Amino acid sequence: LPIPLSGILNGGYEYEFYSYPKLGERIQCRSIYRDIYQKQGKAGPMVMVLIEDEYRTADGRPLLKSLNTMIMR
Repeated sequence: LPIPLSGILNGGYEYEFYSYPKLGERIQCRSIYRDIYQKQGKAGPMVMVLIEDEYRTADGRPLLKSLNTMIMR
């Protein structure tokens, strides 16, 4: 994202585990921007970026979903 803010902070991760992969299974990952919004902090504007990663086996069985929050200021 071309945002003119110089600092990036890790706002944390959330995980949902569904199942474990079997040895030798192919795994697919899909990433999407879940949300992007701006907040006003004490030191100025902050942009919050929420990125969701979803991991599945090649036959579509869900393995893991993670939500990463990035804070740009």
